[in-house]
Amino acid sequence: MAPDAQLPSTEALSSESERALAVCPHALSCPGCDLWGVDELEQDRLKRQRVQRALETYPELRVEVSPLAAATTRLGYRSRTKLVVTSGKIGLYARGSHEVVDTSGCPVLDPKLERIVERLRQLDLARFGVESLDLRRVDEGALLTLAVREKTDTTELERIVSNELASL
Repeated sequence: MAPDAQLPSTEALSSESERALAVCPHALSCPGCDLWGVDELEQDRLKRQRVQRALETYPELRVEVSPLAAATTRLGYRSRTKLVVTSGKIGLYARGSHEVVDTSGCPVLDPKLERIVERLRQLDLARFGVESLDLRRVDEGALLTLAVREKTDTTELERIVSNELASL
């Protein structure tokens, strides 16, 4: 789907996956939520099946996988994200490629983390040699780790990022 494509109104959508796409414009190409658009009962079944298959390699454990506890919300809950940085984009590799999907406005990312990523996106981190970032919610704050190319002077990057994020 083109980034500027118009999505239909939620009322006009009939399937769960179409409603999911209306909430997240990245749903078709972003690998971050591989079960996005799958109804909750089916998600539970698929997740339990994955865990059960992983445990089958250890038959001595004899573990029965219990039903999952449902999340209190399906939006704004993700407290950690690992993202790729390229010139003008911060996001994830598209399914099956090395094309970066800019995940601006990710609906499952914690709103505070989303604000931080948006501010970082404005800084064009790639010009400082940043290749990826790991951002996680920690108590009332956030922990940001930037991976930079070898032999990169990070003095200016540290100053700019510190100044820009201090107000958030």
